[in-house]
Amino acid sequence: MGTAATGSVAASPTDAAAIAAAIRHSDLTSQVPPAAYQVVGAKLSRSDPNWAWAQLLPVTDTIDRAQGVLHRTASGWSLVQLGSFEVGCSAAPPQVRADLALDCPPGGAG
Repeated sequence: MGTAATGSVAASPTDAAAIAAAIRHSDLTSQVPPAAYQVVGAKLSRSDPNWAWAQLLPVTDTIDRAQGVLHRTASGWSLVQLGSFEVGCSAAPPQVRADLALDCPPGGAG
């Protein structure tokens, strides 16, 4: 097949809805009211579409912008890391980090 395509692809409407639901129902966001943020920009890793990235944009001034990295298993999407700095660097495989353009330190996991 040659070299695999790299980069990311926008999540389908179905995946985007499932990703947003996984973020809103995660223990990592349980202290934040779901109405306080919007989940936008969901994208999947082209090399492994079982990994995704999304941005959480605040709709109030009580929380900060964040990003999340998610992994899909047989039971569905799960938010594995959430934050604003080096998100996904210690969780996602190297090619996925590159596909999703994660801001990770040189040399791999952060």
